[in-house]
Amino acid sequence: MAREPDSITDLRRDLGGRLAVFRVAAGLTQANLAHRMYVDRSMIAHLERGRGNATAQWWAKADTQVNAGGVLVARYEQLESARAAREAETRRVALDQARTQANTWRANPPVAPHPESEQSTFREPATNMDRRDLLRLLGVAAAPSWLGPLNADDHERLAQATLTPRRVDERVLEHIESLLVGSKATDAQLGPEVALYTARAQTHLLRAMIDQCPDSLRPRLLSTLGHGLAICGWLTFNTGDNHGAERFYEQARTFAHEARDPDLAAFTLANHALLAIWSKRPRTAVDHSLAADYWASRTDNAPLKAFIADMSAMSLAAADNPADSLRKLDTTPRHLDALPNAAPSHFYYYSDAIHTSRRGQTLLTLGRTSEAIPIITRSLGLYETLKRTDPTQLGIKRNIIASELELSKAHAINRDVDESVRVVSAAIPRITENPTPRMGERLQDILDHLQPWANTPAIRELTDSLRHQKLITH
Repeated sequence: MAREPDSITDLRRDLGGRLAVFRVAAGLTQANLAHRMYVDRSMIAHLERGRGNATAQWWAKADTQVNAGGVLVARYEQLESARAAREAETRRVALDQARTQANTWRANPPVAPHPESEQSTFREPATNMDRRDLLRLLGVAAAPSWLGPLNADDHERLAQATLTPRRVDERVLEHIESLLVGSKATDAQLGPEVALYTARAQTHLLRAMIDQCPDSLRPRLLSTLGHGLAICGWLTFNTGDNHGAERFYEQARTFAHEARDPDLAAFTLANHALLAIWSKRPRTAVDHSLAADYWASRTDNAPLKAFIADMSAMSLAAADNPADSLRKLDTTPRHLDALPNAAPSHFYYYSDAIHTSRRGQTLLTLGRTSEAIPIITRSLGLYETLKRTDPTQLGIKRNIIASELELSKAHAINRDVDESVRVVSAAIPRITENPTPRMGERLQDILDHLQPWANTPAIRELTDSLRHQKLITH
């Protein structure tokens, strides 16, 4: 995403600064104003520092609440005019570049490639290619921030493994595993679309190695490929492409069985169950979760077993089987107790915070809303503690957002409209940092539950804000 021009940043900060001055002059704290605006205090703090966005309706109401006499509205309109002009100029430049490129291609039509050209690209001697170009081709240059342990020689070794597959060894597989784990960090920082590029590049690389891989390393290579495909499934799921995710999970499961890797088979099936829940196919979710439970019983992987127990409970709840769902849910703490002694893993991670959140979601699915609300609230506290004590864990921010949205939905179901709006509004600044289509689906689900109050000022402002920030599409 292009950096915002300093002139627009200055206008945004000026608008936020004026809001702060008028608020103080009106004798209001940030919390006071937040309560009047049906938002969380953090949103007021963000706006006053010149961060985040709000709608014209929001600023008009804020102008009234702090007695600004139209100053905030006028300043907001100036900011919007500057942004619109900037967007128009950006579109013009992009159009000019596209036309120039199109004319170049028309003047120099490409020659049709030989059918074997794609494979020969990977077989071209490294001496004839720039190292950086080669690494970019393999997806290695896509996310440099998490390649700390890999030096230039290591990178070249990884590239040569594809150019000459017979050179596959343990070190090469370690590198690729690191890259796949790194794609999760990229997802957390830049979004699933960017991360998917890197993960898919590694799975293509691994496929190219299979035929020449030594027999002693073949199970590990197949497992790594299966993990890579499962990661691709998860990232594709986060982009909103459920059908694409389904294909990746099926491929991952095939390689898990070929590698005779029960951990990977169980992990993939459990994720497939979650996908089926989101796709509103609860009976299919039960099928996948029960199969995952079978393979997990053949491992001693405590975090994996905890994950699968919760996925089974959620699947059974979605299939309207409350008794079995609650029994399964009650088995998870036994696996959590074994976590301190569990061997660390790149691919499997679980915590009491995740379990507590999913317990709340399960109760909400079962219609036990009053029980779900304090449990989901407790999960948010556990996540905050985890964020302070173990900030290296990936996905904590997304997990917090997911719990906040579930809590907002629960309050909406409980007809506590003000609290539902307050909770979801508090999550919006974090969502805008790295939105995904799946978050958009959750936000729309909340609005659907708030539909009986759609004509109230609070819900209209919330809906307008979500549309303005392109977090929902309709």
